[in-house]
Amino acid sequence: MAEIPESGRIVNHGDVRDFRTGVIHATETPDVLRETSGMTLLATLGVQKSSGRLFYRDTGGSIEIHVQGGMAIRVEVPDVPFESLIARWLTEQGIASQEVQEKSRTRHPGAPLLQALYQDGICGAEDLVGALRSIREDLLGRFAAPGSATYSWAAGTPPRRPDPVGVDLVLFAANSLRTMTRTAYSQDLDGILSPFLGRYVFPSPRMTPALVRAILQEKERLVIEQVVDGTSTLKEAISQSLLTRIQTSRLFLLCTFLGLLEFREQGLPKGGIEQLEKELKTELERMKSVDFFQRLGLHWTTHPRHYDDAWRKMASRYGPESPVRGYSPRCAELAAQLYDLCQEAYRTLSDPAARRVYRVDRLGPEVLRFGCDFLYKQAHISAFREDWDLALETIESALDVVERPDFVELRRQILQRRVTS
Repeated sequence: MAEIPESGRIVNHGDVRDFRTGVIHATETPDVLRETSGMTLLATLGVQKSSGRLFYRDTGGSIEIHVQGGMAIRVEVPDVPFESLIARWLTEQGIASQEVQEKSRTRHPGAPLLQALYQDGICGAEDLVGALRSIREDLLGRFAAPGSATYSWAAGTPPRRPDPVGVDLVLFAANSLRTMTRTAYSQDLDGILSPFLGRYVFPSPRMTPALVRAILQEKERLVIEQVVDGTSTLKEAISQSLLTRIQTSRLFLLCTFLGLLEFREQGLPKGGIEQLEKELKTELERMKSVDFFQRLGLHWTTHPRHYDDAWRKMASRYGPESPVRGYSPRCAELAAQLYDLCQEAYRTLSDPAARRVYRVDRLGPEVLRFGCDFLYKQAHISAFREDWDLALETIESALDVVERPDFVELRRQILQRRVTS
């Protein structure tokens, strides 16, 4: 769990741009929270189930929030009695006028206002809960207001006793996103989602059934179940959705912002993990039967300068940091064996002397002689077309196999003519 900065600046635009920095990015790079949107800050506190005191200051004053386990258990305005906020809310809602409130206070001296009204039968339990939650959410709404503010954070258990009604910061951020994107256009949302469109979308460990039921509607849950399985890119998933285009974009923005989705460069085959395991096993058998060049996706005539890129590609596909290893224990085992085979091949091919010996032993002199003669002709053709870079690479590939005098001379001519042309 990342540490929240002790202080920072809040900058809100009042539109979808306030949701550009998601929880995953904020968690992995906490420094972004030194200047962030209010919704990103609250959502990060909620998702991380943080505990502590948050102080918010803008031109309208300050707010103190006690957070415990990702819940806002107290939201207060310093020097403003919370009971006065309750009294105003009850009057605005038409539940209890000021005159009625005063009579209840008189009949129940010393009792909190809500308790006095409840005892007089003026307010029901739902009214009491609604009052507490609405006031807290109205105060938290200042975190979404356009403009700038400052905040400070003191981690630890809040010192004050919690009120019976708290506000889940994740749900609050989700509802705020829905409200603020209600009138947005698809292109506004796509601007935020565009970096992920070509990546494969997976459910993250944060996407628990309880959280999904709490923040997603039934149709939205159905879309997520149908298209978020690692076999489709985000662009494909959006096109497969049963919702409208704007509804789908809003859904994926919400899930991306709250860290409910993960995006990876490599996806699962359509058959899921079982199919991936079969494909990895088939690839392992194939790789055991081919030469070292083919293990790295190369031909034996490929120029040596391409070896490093080929190795990095295979290492990213099967190496210790490969997403494939996280799909199942069997996937991890097969990927490790594939990685070892690729590593063995690269270790040999990256050494010029070992590469020449291996090439002769594996392919034989006749195949090498025929291949080098072909490269020599191709280099002449490329030189005739004045494609000097290709001509140089081709003849150097032949020289990597054998240093024949005619190869050396052609390389000299190509270098000379490339400089003068």
